[in-house]
Amino acid sequence: MAKNHNPPNIILLMPDQLRTDFLGCFGASWMKTPNIDRLASKGVLYRNVVSPSPICIPARASFLTGHNALSTGVLSNNFWLRPDHDICGQRSLAKMLAEEGYRTEAIGKMHFIPWDHDEGFHHRVIAEDKRHIHIQDDYAIYLKEHGLRKLSGPEEPGYREGRMASISPIPMEHQVDAWIGKKAVEFLKNYSHSNPFFLWVGFAGPHDPYNPPQEIADQVRDLDVPEASPATKETNVFRDSFIKSHQEGSAQTDFTYFPKTAKDQIRRHYAGLIQIIDQQVGKILEVMETRSPHRETVVLFTSDHGDYHGDHWLGEKEFFHEQIVRVPMIIYDPSDSANKTRGHKEKRFIEAIDLLPTFLDAVESPVSKHRLEGNSLMPIIKGEKIKKWKDSVFS
Repeated sequence: MAKNHNPPNIILLMPDQLRTDFLGCFGASWMKTPNIDRLASKGVLYRNVVSPSPICIPARASFLTGHNALSTGVLSNNFWLRPDHDICGQRSLAKMLAEEGYRTEAIGKMHFIPWDHDEGFHHRVIAEDKRHIHIQDDYAIYLKEHGLRKLSGPEEPGYREGRMASISPIPMEHQVDAWIGKKAVEFLKNYSHSNPFFLWVGFAGPHDPYNPPQEIADQVRDLDVPEASPATKETNVFRDSFIKSHQEGSAQTDFTYFPKTAKDQIRRHYAGLIQIIDQQVGKILEVMETRSPHRETVVLFTSDHGDYHGDHWLGEKEFFHEQIVRVPMIIYDPSDSANKTRGHKEKRFIEAIDLLPTFLDAVESPVSKHRLEGNSLMPIIKGEKIKKWKDSVFS
């Protein structure tokens, strides 16, 4: 294969803790996600994508290195990759793309440890986890400049009675995902290097607290959300530990009584946060589509894992039900070679760790791919005949 002398820009859009079945293009007819749906209509929508882990930090370590959680050794939110992981053969995606001539930018929530580690990115604009209110990241500095500050969940109106579904007092114009989207748009508008770029946009939502500003909460107040699945004999085993962990941990919420009204409110507020992200996706796509056409831009949309919000009487994540480990994925390749798969809905099993070899394949990197645990998705994107594909996935 001849080396591509004009490799594409790459944008990775990653909301935090986003369920597949809360997006219109994945069948949620009651949801309004027009911009994400439009991206799906132009690219390939992957219906059966499995997260490498049902927990934030392990999943992100796998995204970054292309190795599953057992290989990285990152099995909980208390740990990160060992400092010499590059030397050990688990190289950072950002470093690998930088070697291919890319400028690499990370905006928003990455969830690295320590929180300000660069992990090979040339530049980061940081808005960390919503619960990390004492971290003075770029978003905290921005809020301070506007006379605001990060708030813990219990400081927000309705938090405890809503079981983490609260109202953020921070105005919409300063809301964290609106700020992250704004920073991504600024990067795209101001980018002037001749090199291609890799931009990872990590939205902080719709992760709990489920805290849209009042104007968004008003818009979803009467949204007809699907009813939560009932508990089962299997899931009841985990109920006591779930209650205890949320009473004692950063959630500071009592789920001993978890009524339908609270589950419905969580779902509506979660939907509101998704609508904010969809708006930002639209703004990013608009800027991308008006850029100079001399270099194409591949766009990927996915998440690290899902969220229960009341299914089986559980909340957040950590177990292996479909609501948690099945994640959305959309890939838009504007090149002519991908024309015949536009709007295609792919049913084959995909693993999130397939993204890194896909990136390397897209830029025709000479880096050996046999050391990566995922498979490139470029043959699927381009509609090539594939004799054999994986018939199982690992989480």
